[in-house]
Amino acid sequence: MNVGYLIEDGYQHAFPVRALLRVRKAPVFTTGAQIAARFRDQTDVIVAPFPKLVELMKARAIDVVFTTSQNFDPDAIRKTIPTARVVHIGHGESDKTHGPSNERRFVYDQNNRRFDLMLIASHEHDRLSVNPNRELVGYLRHDLVVANGLHERIPDPWILWAPAYGQHSAIEPWLDAVVDATARLERRLVIHLHPFSARLEPHVVRRVQAVVLASPHVRLARVLDLAELMARCELMLGDVSSASWDWLMFDRPIVFLDHPGLDKPEEKRVFSVGPVVSPGDDVTAVLAAELAAPTTRSSDRTTALADRYFSLDGHAARRAIEATERWWSERWQ
Repeated sequence: MNVGYLIEDGYQHAFPVRALLRVRKAPVFTTGAQIAARFRDQTDVIVAPFPKLVELMKARAIDVVFTTSQNFDPDAIRKTIPTARVVHIGHGESDKTHGPSNERRFVYDQNNRRFDLMLIASHEHDRLSVNPNRELVGYLRHDLVVANGLHERIPDPWILWAPAYGQHSAIEPWLDAVVDATARLERRLVIHLHPFSARLEPHVVRRVQAVVLASPHVRLARVLDLAELMARCELMLGDVSSASWDWLMFDRPIVFLDHPGLDKPEEKRVFSVGPVVSPGDDVTAVLAAELAAPTTRSSDRTTALADRYFSLDGHAARRAIEATERWWSERWQ
């Protein structure tokens, strides 16, 4: 089984491969120069457009391709490498079901049907998946949190905001109120925009940049692994992004920013673990209450996390490789 890791440009695609590399060394094939730079000290890295990457994988006799992206069509890989097996492992399993044009996306993406194997972290995505070729292995981000002791670090007086993009983003309805509230509470506000924001909503990026310049307590962050930034923060402002589920690994307070763009109840399952505010509510008071009693909702958070993911024991990457090796030897050979 000759393995290659295929990564789309965007730092959100990094952590699954970082976890897998701890168990199985293999070359990284990526469409992004910046993400490539982050892997060069760990393994061989090849950067090129997607069609060229497939040709290079064929030249290296790669026969099992792990990919973190639903944007790479498995059929396009198999067209060039007919014997290749394409394995999908997610870079975050949120409850989002619809894209920016209200089309069914994410867990319902049509490419999901075409993977030879899907390695799934959450019971909910396993339930919704229509691909019969799938296995629950657990959450690779949790592997890194445990291995690096991130959940044990003492946080700084920082509030993290890592909003989704597009219609799911809370930036437009909430930015002014959040900046004011965090200033009143004398907390640093760290905003980590979605990697797609720069390309798809540059007006949002410009607005946040203007706020950073005008507000000494606000910072704009961009990190390879959001979990490492989470470890430094004492509270998170959440939405329907998978980052809100990730935050539960730290068992710290979260406040959810609701708004009209979040109009599908099934996308807001994670809202059950913390207070929810709507535009016009006193967000300062809600944040102050959560900061004053950070353990009040601890039981809700830990129960939701345990119910969500399969076997949070820090060994999801090992199970992912073992499952793929088993499919290789028992079904694909």
